[in-house]
Amino acid sequence: MPPLRERKEDIDALGNSFLLAEAPEISLSKAVLQALNDYQWNGNVRELESVIKRAIIFAISENRNLIQLSDLPKEIGKEAKYSFDDLVLESLRNKKFSHSSIAETAKELGNVNRTMISENLRGLVVRTLVENEFNIEKTVSIISDTEDIEVNERVLLKIQTFLNNIQNDVLKTGHKDFETLKKLLSSKYKNLPIKFHFYLDEVIKHKSISGLE
Repeated sequence: MPPLRERKEDIDALGNSFLLAEAPEISLSKAVLQALNDYQWNGNVRELESVIKRAIIFAISENRNLIQLSDLPKEIGKEAKYSFDDLVLESLRNKKFSHSSIAETAKELGNVNRTMISENLRGLVVRTLVENEFNIEKTVSIISDTEDIEVNERVLLKIQTFLNNIQNDVLKTGHKDFETLKKLLSSKYKNLPIKFHFYLDEVIKHKSISGLE
């Protein structure tokens, strides 16, 4: 049989089967599945089984029912093709976007600045809004990635807060010209990662024309 690194299509099934045998109440996050698929697995199937069993121990010790990236060995994380955004979103989802989730995520990801976490979330929100033609319901669903009503209500509240802040600042300026607005609202871009600036541009343009409910 070919080594596991040459049959990546089996990794999800094998990982979940090992998980089901050891702890059926626990599941693998999307970011973890991505990391497992990106790793080369020189130790083959037995290495994968060992990694899953190790991750289960960490998850159980913290009373979690979701295996996250921090439960995997560092060498696996180094090869994974996920971004900082993936880490932030996975952590916030795992914490159900609670009031303390920003601070807890900042600590979990290496004691990074809380502003970095909140600004990455803001960036993800404005990007998702623009990519989905300002459909708030769809944006909530994508960001939360759950059908849990309470979690979706928390995410909706965060999105509405972001949008209301922009709307209020746009109205205060008394301008509709985008270039003028962008200069007057430069503070909105200060801590936002550059890759999200285009999407914030589009939200400001949209707000200046019609506003969002």
